[in-house]
Amino acid sequence: MADNYWVGTDANWRTAANWSLGTVPVDTNSIFFDGRSVVSVTMTGAAGALPAGMDFPIFHVKSSYTGDIGTAAVPCEMGKTSGTTELIYEGTGSAYIRVGDGADGDATIPRVIMNSNGGTLHLESEANVAAGASAQFSEVICIQGTLGIEYNTDDSKGCVVTTLRITPKDNSAGNVTVNIEMDCYKDNGDVATNIYMLNGTLSTDSMIGVCEQYGGTINYGTDLGGSPETLLDIATLRIYDGAFLWLPDELTAGNATITLLHLYGGSFTSDDSTVGASNRNLNAKTIATAYIYAGAALDISNEHGHITVPQLYNLGGTVTTDSGVTLGITYDAWT
Repeated sequence: MADNYWVGTDANWRTAANWSLGTVPVDTNSIFFDGRSVVSVTMTGAAGALPAGMDFPIFHVKSSYTGDIGTAAVPCEMGKTSGTTELIYEGTGSAYIRVGDGADGDATIPRVIMNSNGGTLHLESEANVAAGASAQFSEVICIQGTLGIEYNTDDSKGCVVTTLRITPKDNSAGNVTVNIEMDCYKDNGDVATNIYMLNGTLSTDSMIGVCEQYGGTINYGTDLGGSPETLLDIATLRIYDGAFLWLPDELTAGNATITLLHLYGGSFTSDDSTVGASNRNLNAKTIATAYIYAGAALDISNEHGHITVPQLYNLGGTVTTDSGVTLGITYDAWT
């Protein structure tokens, strides 16, 4: 295993002289970008594209690197079926990374660490097929910077992330912004991302498996009045603190569902009165089971009365509904 540093004087990845070893990177190389050269790298066509199926022990972009890596149109692609790459991004530019083997097969990047003071990291998947291959990021940890988990418009595939951990530096909300675009889940089996968030701001238009929120703001549903989606469901939502805004732009009436909500603290609201009448989604929504604990606030007063909560257990919290709503109350039903 050898360390290979970017020392480029032009933007071409495949120019041997642009690398400290004097050779274009191979699988066994650990790749580094730092202040030795801050020239941006573009993967343009066959002459510059990263060879298919590349897998590096480490791909580390350090804070001294101010250039960009790849573009939205032609990202830097890497990954194998049993990938080993650990991607660390600390650069202050923009990096566009696509996990894939170049042949629409299974591919994995086991871990991504985003810790950039001012930079932006864009992630996407090459393969994501309902009954076939998946190119995925196993674990993504966001400490600092802006992270995009994005829809691959070239191949019409959503990005697959198994686990997302949002852990801002100094637990400061302003240090992390995460945006998840539509259809970003594993299509084979409809497997959603699990999200664990300590602070920061997260906006998403994709289904979620388990979501644990300890602070910050989560905006669920941002494409208001745009292109409605399907499968905008959350299996388990646990809120300990922070604010959760629930505005799923669901295509089919009644399909936007939270199966289980535990509201230990903070607030959950579906009030869409601030977004304008033309952007409101009037389709029915369901919170199958909700537990509201002391100090927490549930606000489902969105002026439509189209949210159903079949099982609501108020254990000392505050519940706000639309005027005229009918509530059924059962005592001593919770154990």
